[in-house]
Amino acid sequence: MFVEAMQNYCIIHTPARKLICYITLTAMLEKLPADRFMKVHKSYVVALERVSRLTGTSLQIESHTIPISRTHRNEVTARIANRLLFKR
Repeated sequence: MFVEAMQNYCIIHTPARKLICYITLTAMLEKLPADRFMKVHKSYVVALERVSRLTGTSLQIESHTIPISRTHRNEVTARIANRLLFKR
């Protein structure tokens, strides 16, 4: 699952469907649990447990490739690596 910002509304991508919510990405991020969701780009928030692949500049959730901004890259890498270590 991930959330994509589009001006002043968000598209929530779930495995079953897409939902449009008239809320900013910042407001959406405040409502989501911080230990499970993370902003990875100015336009994207992702569910960390759904990340299946990580490269230097993007991550994969199902068939979607989501960019990671330079600003968030180190924190994204650390949190996903940490999550994978404690998953075992």
